[in-house]
Amino acid sequence: MGDISRLIPSNTPKYNSYSFLYPPRPETKNKIYPMQIPSWEARGFWAQYKKNGTNNVMAISPDRQITARERRNIPHVMWTPSEHTRLPFLGLKGGWYVFSCELIHSKVAGGASKGLRDINYIHDILVADNAHLTGTTFAQRQEMLAVLFDAPNLPIAASGSHYVIDAHTWLARNHTKGFAKMFAGLSGAEDEGLVLKSPTAKLVSCAKEGLNASWMVKVRVPHGNYAA
Repeated sequence: MGDISRLIPSNTPKYNSYSFLYPPRPETKNKIYPMQIPSWEARGFWAQYKKNGTNNVMAISPDRQITARERRNIPHVMWTPSEHTRLPFLGLKGGWYVFSCELIHSKVAGGASKGLRDINYIHDILVADNAHLTGTTFAQRQEMLAVLFDAPNLPIAASGSHYVIDAHTWLARNHTKGFAKMFAGLSGAEDEGLVLKSPTAKLVSCAKEGLNASWMVKVRVPHGNYAA
């Protein structure tokens, strides 16, 4: 795995033992409509595909065991980390890591027949080698993820939404233009919409839910089954 030590600021708070971190995610009030997409692109936001899954905060210990919780700090009911889940993280260097993911497992209709089970779609990193990355921008953390997983050398999914680390772990791609076309072309069974994020916004404390919601918005394809 790539060495990101040069990318981690020296003044970040330390994360030396497990504690739950509330993940950055857009709340219901951060919803926009498709006709508003171009205005957010013009403001310089980046786009990631939004998957239809369960938010999954995965803490990886120094001995590479996984503690996984839903976004409100409760255990998953229908999933536990498997050996497939651990594999991409075995080569991490140093101490604790915390990743913010979307778990694609039980929400996609007919997902089992489509191979859409037990998949973590990584879209942010909150802790890297014992450094709690408060004060870093979204763009800085995305660079860390790209280096960590050697994104330039990973295959890209046919949809363009993500890099394929392996069959059970995907890494979100960041798009800087063409958002309306992306949204209109959403067709994957697991594709719920887009999340637009400010690349210059800095991560603040993850001690409470919603503290990092202000720098992102979400737009969904109309569908009766999507929860807030």
